[in-house]
Amino acid sequence: MNRNSFRARILGPSGIALVLAAGLATPALSQEAAPAAVAAPAEATPQVVVADEERGQVNRIIVRGNQRIDHTTVLSYLPIQPGDIVDPVTFDVAVRTLYRTNLFANVQLGLQPNGDLVIEVVENPIINQVTFEGNKALTEKKLRDEVTISPRGIYTRARVQEDVGKIVELYRMSGRISATVTPRLVQLEQNRVDVVFEIDEGP
Repeated sequence: MNRNSFRARILGPSGIALVLAAGLATPALSQEAAPAAVAAPAEATPQVVVADEERGQVNRIIVRGNQRIDHTTVLSYLPIQPGDIVDPVTFDVAVRTLYRTNLFANVQLGLQPNGDLVIEVVENPIINQVTFEGNKALTEKKLRDEVTISPRGIYTRARVQEDVGKIVELYRMSGRISATVTPRLVQLEQNRVDVVFEIDEGP
């Protein structure tokens, strides 16, 4: 790696960098870009890897990859400003801060030899609609009242997994202790997704 530049990346559990396209999901989630659904890798706590003992001064900040989100919004969350001296610890904090906004599926930061700090982001998609399949014992209205995601909201894997738990608990309270819920994503154009909760109510 060039000693005059370094990068910070979110890494998966195996140490392989994840450039997460909209719709990658937790273990129960899958995505559907075509008629067949494809299982996605598990979500991991983001880690940051940069070159050891690298430091540099930021001259200007460049944001790339943003579509809906204005670059000024990205900069408002970034704990780095032009003129700051950055190092691996600074990058670690910056990546995690941007990631915690739930606006982005992936964040990468890189300091160029000329002092340009380049922020590359992949935005989380917008939810187009939320549907339920396989539910008979519980009405769709009751299920909708339970989940937190909704059309025009921002999709995150964590929120969908949380809603899966809420639906399963709702079935358990109604006596369906073996009910299972599998979320599925349908990729749409313009970085939008349909979220489908596939329910097996059990006996």
